[in-house]
Amino acid sequence: MENLNIDNRKQIVKDGNIRWTNHVIVRLFQRNITQEDIENALWNGEII
Repeated sequence: MENLNIDNRKQIVKDGNIRWTNHVIVRLFQRNITQEDIENALWNGEII
């Protein structure tokens, strides 16, 4: 898998190319996190 930089991550979100597995959906629900929360974090976040 390629090393994704912030621009690659933003492009994936913009293109709607996030693959949401059943496991991820369950874990997000358990933690009260929405898919939109994740997309916003990927779009607006910074790599530290």
